[in-house]
Amino acid sequence: MYYFYIENVKQLMKTILVISMLMCISIVSFAQSKIHTELKSQAIEVINSGTENKLPNLNNTENNPTPKNLSIIDAGVIMILSPYVNIATGDIITVTVRIKNFGADTLINIPVNYQLGNGVIASTAFTGNLKPDSSAYISFPQTFMVGTQNFTIRAFTSLAGDTNMLNDTIVKLVTVGPAQKDVGVSKIILPGYSTSVNAQVTVKVMIKNYGLLTQTVIPVSYQRGLMPPNDEIWTGMLAPGDTVIYTFTNLMNVPVGDHFTMCSYTRLANDAYIYNDSICKSVVICNVNAAGNINGPAYPPCGYTSQYSVPAITNAISYNWVINPAAAGTISGTGTTVTITFSSNPGIAYVSQPNNRANKY
Repeated sequence: MYYFYIENVKQLMKTILVISMLMCISIVSFAQSKIHTELKSQAIEVINSGTENKLPNLNNTENNPTPKNLSIIDAGVIMILSPYVNIATGDIITVTVRIKNFGADTLINIPVNYQLGNGVIASTAFTGNLKPDSSAYISFPQTFMVGTQNFTIRAFTSLAGDTNMLNDTIVKLVTVGPAQKDVGVSKIILPGYSTSVNAQVTVKVMIKNYGLLTQTVIPVSYQRGLMPPNDEIWTGMLAPGDTVIYTFTNLMNVPVGDHFTMCSYTRLANDAYIYNDSICKSVVICNVNAAGNINGPAYPPCGYTSQYSVPAITNAISYNWVINPAAAGTISGTGTTVTITFSSNPGIAYVSQPNNRANKY
């Protein structure tokens, strides 16, 4: 009897435990259902109230506009068609570029510019209708002549309100080669830095062939100030890249004054690049002062050597001793005192003092 009682008690406890667990599950389920119902009710109330706490709708284009609704202004240069990568000195270039509308709006007025190196910016404008994702070519009215050096060209738009300036600009490196015909005076050798007043001086220049063709006849000139030019012609064989020294037949008269300007230039027909034809220089005029009486033997015998001197002159920088004819003797020295050795030929010695004014200043 005792055993049976124990087993019945165990069974009863199991039953009570199962019933208790079922009741807990029911209570939890009821609580979750109640909370869900209340939250749903609150959400409906919030949505219906029209307050700022309204939940976002991902399908609403007002909050998430599509690209079709965007207003974007964006244009740029995408190609420099002209000048080409390789051109020649003296070419006349019309700049042509290709522009593109990167934006979503049709553009009707697009300012376009180009710049050679760090030079002046040239500008024009595209005035047609350029639809989105479309491109057009535009040529500038401003042309330029190609020089002798390689250069870069930068082309760019300057559209007001452009939203992306990173695609406005394009840069191109242009290589310049020599022209077919191109010569010029590259240096004035004579006169030098200075010359004497009222003198007649020799003009000597260097001519260079910058072109690709050998030249045999080159007209060349020199001109002092506004005086009429002296025109002469060089003849010979001047290969591409070579130079030649030319001495003008006609002497140049030196004027009175402190200095003068002179230029020398070539006049080759159909020369491709006129800007390297000429060169100019400024020459200082030295006023010559009389050096006074020469002290020394007046009638030395042939083969005689003696010293001769003149009084010093204020501000004098040199003394010019001369024997005429030159075969009459040799002179050693350039100061106030010189040594003269006479030959068997008769002659006269004299001296002058070129006073270079430039050294006074």
